[in-house]
Amino acid sequence: MKKFMVDSNVIIEYMKGNPEAVNIVNFVKSNPNNEYYLTLDAIEEILYVLVKHFSKKSYWDLKHNPNIAKDTYKIVIPLIESILKTFFKVISPSKNTHEILFNICERYGLLPKDALILAICIEKDINNLITLDKDFANLDLEENINIILTYKELKNKD
Repeated sequence: MKKFMVDSNVIIEYMKGNPEAVNIVNFVKSNPNNEYYLTLDAIEEILYVLVKHFSKKSYWDLKHNPNIAKDTYKIVIPLIESILKTFFKVISPSKNTHEILFNICERYGLLPKDALILAICIEKDINNLITLDKDFANLDLEENINIILTYKELKNKD
């Protein structure tokens, strides 16, 4: 059994119909013997982006019109929950994750959100990170973490 961390962008793009993301999520669905993880931060980001996407409203419109957000949550939350409950485990950082986070930021120059997902992979011994974020493409990681950027790469890792 292999462990895979899935970046929020994969789920967001899946919900938007991006063919690469659809192939990746379909792979996850058809390979239940592996373990697939999402961070709580990823879930928050997925929720935020999809509420904006489905409502077609700006941050400020949603902030000042909570009824629009509530109506959109009624659509978005069940979609996210159905995927989470069936295919993913939610993983949270520990009280010491920040130490790894700082180290990753300094060593690789990643922005905090990207560094956090990598820090959690390191901390929780998850050796595969599935992401559509090209910021990970040219990293020369010292850690034993496979960065998987495409469906083709994912198929080859299984």
